[in-house]
Amino acid sequence: MQTRIMAGAAVIGALWLGGCATEDYVNKHVAVVQTQVTDEQTQQQAQGQRIEQLDQNTKDAMARAEAAGKLAEGKFLYAMVLSDDSVKFPLDSAQLSDEAQSRLSDFITKLTSDNKNVYVEIQGLGDYLPKYAGNLDIMTAAAVRTAELFAERMAS
Repeated sequence: MQTRIMAGAAVIGALWLGGCATEDYVNKHVAVVQTQVTDEQTQQQAQGQRIEQLDQNTKDAMARAEAAGKLAEGKFLYAMVLSDDSVKFPLDSAQLSDEAQSRLSDFITKLTSDNKNVYVEIQGLGDYLPKYAGNLDIMTAAAVRTAELFAERMAS
């Protein structure tokens, strides 16, 4: 009877040990799965970073669009008007005086130091004396010269 019990225990033990995986087998298969998990985590982190960058780009673009929309609607964040007649052109000329250039340069410095999107409108009165068709040309040239001054100073 004892022999039968021992034989039965040996058969059960053999079956039980035969069903266990070896350490090498487990390590080999787990390593494959672990590599796949690591790759997925790396891809997920990269996608998360791309999404964060796109989110920031979207926020920046929206802020620029809102600023452009305010400019297009004429809703300025601030207004600065040179209305004291300090910027004048001589009669029958489109050349800015030194004083006018200095005044405009100060205005341009203010705009560039604020570092905001701006809309600049150049307005003025024309000479109607003497009456001739060239006055329109002179007024246009004066406005163009003022715009050129802005472009030159803003670019430098």
